[in-house]
Amino acid sequence: MWDVGHIQSCLTAVAQADPGHEIFGASRHRHRLGPVLDEAEVAGFEALHGVSLPEAYRAFLTDVGDGGAGPHYGLFRLDGFEMRDLERQERETPGFMAAPFPHTRNWNPYDRMDEDEYFAPRQVAGSLIVAEFGCGAFHRLVVTGEARGEVWLDDRASDGGLLREGDFREWYTSWLDARMRDVWKPIDDDIIAERLISAIAVMRERFGDTIHEAIDRLAERHERLRETRPGDFTKSRQEYGRGFYS
Repeated sequence: MWDVGHIQSCLTAVAQADPGHEIFGASRHRHRLGPVLDEAEVAGFEALHGVSLPEAYRAFLTDVGDGGAGPHYGLFRLDGFEMRDLERQERETPGFMAAPFPHTRNWNPYDRMDEDEYFAPRQVAGSLIVAEFGCGAFHRLVVTGEARGEVWLDDRASDGGLLREGDFREWYTSWLDARMRDVWKPIDDDIIAERLISAIAVMRERFGDTIHEAIDRLAERHERLRETRPGDFTKSRQEYGRGFYS
């Protein structure tokens, strides 16, 4: 279900591009995922809470990693390690996750509802906090109810309500793709400007390529940029890189 090698390769490249962990949230997760869980650990969590975790998230835990690199401040571990007491208490409340999540559309009646009702636990029952957005906001994975498998942003702390973000796979891969765009930007700039030696050097550093692997990767990226950004090239394919292989 998950391309583990691709994810690990991307995270390695992102880490090489951000050694000082300056990307938002990286100082906490450091571009690393936690160890995977075994089947018994996941099944034990499900039995304890009376839920069946969404398939994409479940497979992520057993095949990719438990906690670590992910959107904003990164993914929480399934056991809630490093959560604040209030969020961990919600996770440990009997029956909380087994109750159906009550929403299927973006929800934000903050100006029509008193505060106690707006922040009532039942508004987010059936969900599991999987990551912290910051400023009191969290990403929640719906584990029970019609929206099961979807990630929702809980932005009630800033009067932003509850907002759909897509299913777990889309949510995670969209974040990873965004980070990889950051990785590729200086390489793409070099390729378009025909600074091929520089592009190869950066690819070797960020992807751990040999020279031959970097040249192959350069050729593939060049073709992709020709398709997606044709107007950025000033030379034809025949003229581009002339003499480079000589």
